[in-house]
Amino acid sequence: MTDMDAAQTRESLLALLKDNGIDAVTYEHPKVLTVEEGAKHVGHLEGGHSKNLLLKDKKNRLILVSALTSTKVDMKVLSQRLGLGKSGLRMAPEDIMQAVLKVPLGCVTPFALLNQSARSVILFLDEGFKSKAQVFFHPLTNDATTAISPSGLEKFLGLIGREPVYINVEEVVVVGKEQPPDLAGYLVDATGDNKEQPATKTPPVQGNKPGLSQGATTPANITGATAKLKSKSAPAQKTCADVQGTTLTILNELLSTIQKEVTSQNQGQEIAAVLSKPLRQHLEPELESLLMAFKNTAYTEGFVAGMASRSASK
Repeated sequence: MTDMDAAQTRESLLALLKDNGIDAVTYEHPKVLTVEEGAKHVGHLEGGHSKNLLLKDKKNRLILVSALTSTKVDMKVLSQRLGLGKSGLRMAPEDIMQAVLKVPLGCVTPFALLNQSARSVILFLDEGFKSKAQVFFHPLTNDATTAISPSGLEKFLGLIGREPVYINVEEVVVVGKEQPPDLAGYLVDATGDNKEQPATKTPPVQGNKPGLSQGATTPANITGATAKLKSKSAPAQKTCADVQGTTLTILNELLSTIQKEVTSQNQGQEIAAVLSKPLRQHLEPELESLLMAFKNTAYTEGFVAGMASRSASK
């Protein structure tokens, strides 16, 4: 196609599979919006029938989880395994799904990663797919279902420059000092260069300075207040493992400095107090999420370095 940003179609997808020797059989049926509706038409076919969830975190990074219909997908558990805490994931809204995957509601599928706009989406495949002779996905439309072998799916992913990542979706990982979040590395490594979703870009951890969310309403003097905060002596040492405590310490220092700045400009103590509340409500979850990601990344890198050191010493 000449326009790389144009949505791929069912026809272009099936042609790509055929041209590259990937066997696939497509079954026509009425439009369906749910797994249950689809089962009425193709549920009798042997193989791994799928459910596909497009999730997003607080930084708008997108994760596509493709699992067997019988697999339980616990978003809280998955969020913790990604190093995002218990509530770091939610379903991506329909407008993002359509802008990035370029498919309508009810058509979420790994095949949608063929679109250039979806190149920053992280894909997790249920390891249960590997034991099936064939697996089923919508071919970019929900009025048909395409059967493809796991090896054929892997070949398709290779054609679009992706390595298949299989995970045990139902595994419960108790994250802590001895056990870093096992999937966090995939978020750190995400390139996120999607033009339609600039917010999905994952900045490097080293050298990245915490800041306000783009578009947040802030007082004009916040830059000066932050500069004054940096020049102050550091607060009493606090372990960064205590994310909530560290968040409150930093937030209290920042808001105290802003409040003093506003008051010093004769804008009144009442205005400063009123200003402090919405800033706290906006900044606290953002800052806590940032610190949690930083802590989990440090755990992961330390764990990997330790394993590498042990291997080298053997």
